[in-house]
Amino acid sequence: MNFPKSGYEKQGLDSYRRLHRDELEDDEYIDATISRGMIDEWHDFSGSTLYSGIQLMLAWSSIAEISIKESKTSCLLSYHIKPDEGGRDREDEEDDEEDEEDDNDEADDEYE
Repeated sequence: MNFPKSGYEKQGLDSYRRLHRDELEDDEYIDATISRGMIDEWHDFSGSTLYSGIQLMLAWSSIAEISIKESKTSCLLSYHIKPDEGGRDREDEEDDEEDEEDDNDEADDEYE
């Protein structure tokens, strides 16, 4: 999602720039991928309302990385999603749907 560089996103960019001042030129735009292991950077970009909203929609997955591509007036944030370890996969969901159908058929038989 592309955002104007203001508010929460600007704070995250400024913090990233401070943390990586040795790697970035003064006028260089940020083009980076942040993983959960990068604690300070992750904290700066994972507290936004957008991040929270996306994470709430992910029942069996989580955001694993955040990509940042800064331009002159905006910041493009991309969220990379991965299945949770030990989480359910599509086959488990299909099995559950079949079990529900079988249960419904048995209930229908009882009322006939």
